[in-house]
Formats: sequence, C-alpha cells, structure tokens
Amino acid sequence: GWNIGFRTCADWLSWRVGLAPGAARERVRVARALGTLPLLAQALARGELSYAKVRALTRVATPETEERLLGVGRGGTAAQVERIVRGWRRVDRQAEAKESARRHASRA
Repeated sequence: GWNIGFRTCADWLSWRVGLAPGAARERVRVARALGTLPLLAQALARGELSYAKVRALTRVATPETEERLLGVGRGGTAAQVERIVRGWRRVDRQAEAKESARRHASRA
C-alpha cells in the first residue's frame, strides 16, 4: 500500500508520479471530496467536466449543493467556475461570521 514508507497518500503520490507536494495534496483532497459527490465524480469520469473545473467545485460542493454546482461547471469555462467558487466561498465565510456573531450575542 501507499503507507509503506510514506507519511501520507499525497507523499506517495508525489513520489510515484512526480507531482509537486502541493499538487499531490490537492489531487488527494479532490479524490476524497469526490467520494461524497457522485454527480461530480461521474461527470469527471465521463469527460463532461475538466479536472480544473472539478477541483474548483469540490472546494465548495456539498451533497446538498452538488447538483446546482454541476450546472455551474457545465455552463462555464474553468476560469468562470473559479470566479464563481471564489464568490461562493466569500458568501459562505460571511454567513458563518454572521451566524457566529448571532450565537455570541445570544449568550450575552
């Protein structure tokens, strides 16, 4: 297995195929995310979405949002998908900050 002599799967992947360590970590992250995102995994496997699009989409996709994000991936270029994902992440962070502030205020 990959764990013989390697600390992580990414370390093994980096050694095995010559990827830079950061690129190997990102490949492993995407692969793990696709384990819970079957629609994106199938679209990648069928060649309907590029790896670049899937990599971006897995940064924000959840099982609940996967179908909607699949449409984003099909409808845009890789650069457009990246921009949409950046915006999505910004909105998620803002929502988390508001929720945290609300919880903090309710404890006071």
